[in-house]
Amino acid sequence: MDPGIEWRALEHHHQPKGIAWYWITIVVALLLVAVAVWQQNIIFAFLIIIGEVLIVIWGNREPETVSFRLDHTGLTIAGKEHLAYGVLHSYSVFAGGPHLWPELVFHTTHHIRHTLRIFVPPERLHEIDVYLNAILPKIAYEESLTETLARVFGF
Repeated sequence: MDPGIEWRALEHHHQPKGIAWYWITIVVALLLVAVAVWQQNIIFAFLIIIGEVLIVIWGNREPETVSFRLDHTGLTIAGKEHLAYGVLHSYSVFAGGPHLWPELVFHTTHHIRHTLRIFVPPERLHEIDVYLNAILPKIAYEESLTETLARVFGF
């Protein structure tokens, strides 16, 4: 029986933000609200306000440590969410980020969530890579424009 591979990692990279980051997002949101009101688009103004509130709240949230497990059935996240290999059609390894741990990038068949990024301890990367390579095809990975912008702007 396949024992699988288990590890624990942060759910996302947390980049500490200074007070200037929050002020910049608030000023940009206020400018967008002003344009929306000027255009008499109150619904858009309301959505901008909601979005800014969420950016401020989520921008300071510390990531939780999550458990991951790979076995013969697929990937299990935090013991709750299970993704079968039928949903995961390939994977990549991304080590070019600003953080210390490399990432596994799973490419899924979901229409909304096309990729799933998971941190991997550097000392376990080779073991996990060999395990996955026997099950899923490994493809080259390039960051998308939105991922690059999110990293540059501190998300």
